[in-house]
Amino acid sequence: MSKKKVEFDPSEGTFYERVFCPDRFEVKVLNPPEPVKVGAGQDLSNVKAKAKKPELQLTLTDKNKHKFVVEGKRLVSRVLQYMQPSTGMSMDELRDLDENPTKLEKALTDAAKKSKRELKMYFDDAGVLQGVASTMHTQISWSKIRNVVETSVKKAFGKVVKPQTPSQLSNRWTYSTPIQDENVSAHITVDAGNNIIKGRSGIRVYSRFRTEAKGPGGAPACLNWCGMWQVPLQVFGLNCERLPGSQAKDVRDLSMMEIHLTSTVDNFAQVEKELEAKMTKLAKAAKTTFLPLIKESRKVKLDKKEMQAILDAYATRVILPKYIIKQILDSVEENTVWGFSQAISWVRTHGQLDERRAQLPREERSITKTLENISGEVISIVPTIIKLKKLLKNNVITKQALTKPQQIPELKPMLVKVR
Repeated sequence: MSKKKVEFDPSEGTFYERVFCPDRFEVKVLNPPEPVKVGAGQDLSNVKAKAKKPELQLTLTDKNKHKFVVEGKRLVSRVLQYMQPSTGMSMDELRDLDENPTKLEKALTDAAKKSKRELKMYFDDAGVLQGVASTMHTQISWSKIRNVVETSVKKAFGKVVKPQTPSQLSNRWTYSTPIQDENVSAHITVDAGNNIIKGRSGIRVYSRFRTEAKGPGGAPACLNWCGMWQVPLQVFGLNCERLPGSQAKDVRDLSMMEIHLTSTVDNFAQVEKELEAKMTKLAKAAKTTFLPLIKESRKVKLDKKEMQAILDAYATRVILPKYIIKQILDSVEENTVWGFSQAISWVRTHGQLDERRAQLPREERSITKTLENISGEVISIVPTIIKLKKLLKNNVITKQALTKPQQIPELKPMLVKVR
């Protein structure tokens, strides 16, 4: 029986595919690096590290003279990864040939003739190459994954309840858990990933929380979102404090889980089992760990200067524009950690974003994901904030305390030890 042909369907996340066995490689440098001037006494290794890496174009030709052109850092890197084992070189050694296309051509061509390695090439409806994978890689439609996910949700929670979310993405679904208090409701979001090995692969499951408290005068809740992809072990070089007692053991269950799907997954029973177990643990952890943290966060005071300091510290680690920081500070309605988190999540969902450079819908933009994660993280580190304020002069958090804690003697007990 012949295998069913895969069709391009953006709503299902599938692409046209073709198996290709390269026999020869041609390498072209698209942006040759400019000569770097080295001053007297200057460290050559530092100059090389700062130099812009050349962008490569690979032309793959098979024995029948068919050709494919591969461009872009992600796709070129995938091809190099698949060919590297047959080159007799390490990946670092192979990448060091970026500036020597002749040697790289020979290394790749020799590897192709030796290994006869077949690659899967994934194309969109315009014939543009979108992904490169091994022949072991199998595309799985988002509707098939969703069926598996919702079977797991029903087993874990008794029914499938989806909240109204701002996201209409075909590969991301959010489900309500049975947990809800007067301030927030807890949810599970499942991201089905993509079929072209772009970014993270596999099914990702993580916890999210939504504001349910009504505003002044009984106004409807803003339905702000904060998320928990990872529970931090440290933040800004400081060890994170945890909730005391039995609550602490559940905190790890708030972290994201990723399930990698392979071509061997014909029966999704094991995937369903893993998803059900993770969802059950996430819901329990939300009740025993995150909800108590939210209640505690309303007792911990933060003034606007401290909020500014925390945001400025985050801006040294992630892209957090000044106009976003200003919107957050202008949106604060309660000078507590809770109020701070709410202001961040409000801007994440309702704030004005710079549309001049926007290439993606709001829910897919990196700034949206960054704000959602910061909003959840500041709640998760409430015990750390409490301890930090007690140790600091005047009980006030400063940017220096977060970006250069090693310079403040009082913070020595909290410093992460460098191994």
